[in-house]
Amino acid sequence: YGLHYIYSITYGRSFLGSFTMWDMTTSKSSELGVMASFSASALFFSASASADFHNKFGSTEGKLGKFANAVWLGGGGFVENFSTPATMYETFVQWDQTSWHSPAP
Repeated sequence: YGLHYIYSITYGRSFLGSFTMWDMTTSKSSELGVMASFSASALFFSASASADFHNKFGSTEGKLGKFANAVWLGGGGFVENFSTPATMYETFVQWDQTSWHSPAP
């Protein structure tokens, strides 16, 4: 490394998930308001709330757009599924379990 040396290597882990929805028809549509009534914590931790969310989103008939994604450091070997908030949470739990054993530098 020339005149420099490595004093230490720090390992870490991070997970950032995003579930975004938008109204594709008009800003005055009530479809987005119905979806906004769901609590984020309920969607992640309640199977019935997640199922209700999924059913209501399916009934919007193309009026709402959805983008879900996540990026992470550390962990690996798990199945990515961002189709609903609940499955994103399941992906997070799998990442959390694997990332303690294989953090990223």
